[in-house]
Amino acid sequence: MSEKPMTKTEARAFIKRARQALSDLDYMLDNGGTADDWTQTCYEAAGSVAHVQAAVEDGYGPGPGLNGITPA
Repeated sequence: MSEKPMTKTEARAFIKRARQALSDLDYMLDNGGTADDWTQTCYEAAGSVAHVQAAVEDGYGPGPGLNGITPA
């Protein structure tokens, strides 16, 4: 990941992107969309969440983690 922990503000921005992508997917269920639209939107949702997940998992090892999140 990076040299410093992900901030909660940064995590919220990724979560917001994921939420918007999921909303777009829901919209496409009713209104259609190309396979490329679906693929790119799924990548956006999954990628955004993956950034947050990676930061949290970094905190379990020697990595910087996510500010305010401590390992169990």
